Amino acid sequence: MQWKTLKTKDNVVAFQSRNNTPKKSCRPRIASEDTDALAESPEMPEFYPITDKIIESALHNSYLGVSTTCPEAKDFENESLYDGEVLEQNVMENAKPENASMIFCTGSIPGTVEDAALGFLADTEARTRKRVSKCTEAAVSDVKILTSIQGPSFEDPFRFFGVKWLTLSALSAVKYFVKPRDFLILESSGMALDSNGERFCYLLVHSIILDEVPEFGRFALMRQTMSACHIIRPRNVNEVEVFSRGFTGSVGGLAERLYLNLYCDGMMAVPKMIEEAYSRKLVLMAAEVFIQLRFLSGKHSILVRVAVTKSTEVLGYYSTTQYAFCVDTPSAESAVKRILSPEVSGSKKLTEIALKFCLKCYLAAKSLSAWEVGLNSLSVTEPE
Repeated sequence: MQWKTLKTKDNVVAFQSRNNTPKKSCRPRIASEDTDALAESPEMPEFYPITDKIIESALHNSYLGVSTTCPEAKDFENESLYDGEVLEQNVMENAKPENASMIFCTGSIPGTVEDAALGFLADTEARTRKRVSKCTEAAVSDVKILTSIQGPSFEDPFRFFGVKWLTLSALSAVKYFVKPRDFLILESSGMALDSNGERFCYLLVHSIILDEVPEFGRFALMRQTMSACHIIRPRNVNEVEVFSRGFTGSVGGLAERLYLNLYCDGMMAVPKMIEEAYSRKLVLMAAEVFIQLRFLSGKHSILVRVAVTKSTEVLGYYSTTQYAFCVDTPSAESAVKRILSPEVSGSKKLTEIALKFCLKCYLAAKSLSAWEVGLNSLSVTEPE
């Protein structure tokens, strides 16, 4: 397979596969309201045939691990499964629409595996809306978690496995020419150990078909198919390697180019997800200081999680001050401005509050343990 460079952003490079099939001389027909032809929808992908037992046995543990001593692992090392053509045949060919282009992204960015796992985690509708809004140039109209098969726990605060349905609309004047898209996806995120015992985190998203969730063409929605796999591995201290690969279904014409660009932006959004993890750390740090202030004023709070559930109240309190909870007033040059989004369940509008922090407080928040932040915000959302 041949690849061409598509774009570069935030030290991440995106490549698009070249279509080696000869082009037809006639102009392809573009689907319209009067046609019944639909883009091919992907079925559930097949797993790697030899590693099924490895995955099955690993899922018994909360923290995934693969033993290098098991016979299946040896077979995996000895077999030629690393060959790109075999992987493409076993997994992608049965899921990818015929004319869909593969997108591959890679790069090295600042952060840790735990920070990326915290940024990947979207176990609630509010967190899903926030993650998608931060990572794409599209408006998130609606988000529903249809089923949560496995959620985060105190043993593993980054784990999520469930089915989601969401709708995206183009921004600006493009929305008048391109219909909104809806997605029915199976999503899995968390941390794992490879065969060498090295930690990595992952985010897997794949379109599925459910009889209970048909296409909503009569509501002016077009079902978009896609698949994405993000793998984050440690490179150096506070630096990780990003490997992302996937495809999006063809919908024809301008919409195809538009949503391919949106899909590519989403594939390259791992740095934004890590930044969102830093924002969650700032919210937790703000909640801790808020509790201390309430304690000094006689209004006692027992748990930090109580303040996190009232993140709108916390951030609203700090928005009235010049530099949030900073003790020292920094110079304008050293101030760090961050836009934080409290998690509000049931709300279809993303609430954003702009705050200023001194560099010292900002770096202190970034150094907080992502694991502890995940534990302190287990499925915490605000009531409406």
